[in-house]
This record gives sequence, structure tokens and C-alpha cells, in this order.
Amino acid sequence: MIYFNKEDLVLGHSVKKLTDWASTFDNRFAKLSEEVSILDSYYIPTRYPNGLPEGIPAELFNKKAANDALDLAEATISMVKTYLNL
Repeated sequence: MIYFNKEDLVLGHSVKKLTDWASTFDNRFAKLSEEVSILDSYYIPTRYPNGLPEGIPAELFNKKAANDALDLAEATISMVKTYLNL
């Protein structure tokens, strides 16, 4: 969506930063940014076993957290598809 708006270089892993950026093109992404910002907190701990102060990701993240994250990701994809008229 950001590339679609003629941006040359889109870098980063922060969902909040990317949706904030997208909101400069369409303000519907501003509300989404608030909702999906929790996904940024999953980035390191879910990928790296030593990303938590104690234990392993499987002990902290459960099925509900995974389903909630999936719902947020799907909402983001849906909004981008709507924006791009796909």
C-alpha cells in the first residue's frame, strides 16, 4: 500500500510505524494503527527463544494470543485490499 503510493523505500518491521505511515495516505489506517500496535510486542519474543526474560515463547503465548494476532493481521490485509480495490 505504501509502495502503491509511490514511496521508493519502505523499511522496518514495526506494524505500528507502517500503519502510521499508511495513515498519511488514508486516515482509516490511523485507527487500525492503534489496534495492531500490540503485534510489535510479539516480534522478538515469538521468534527467538532467548527473547524473553524467563521461559520460552510456547510458555507465554497461547492459542488465544495467536488467534487475536491472526485476526489483527487479517484485518490489516483486508484494509489494504480494500484500499487497493482488490
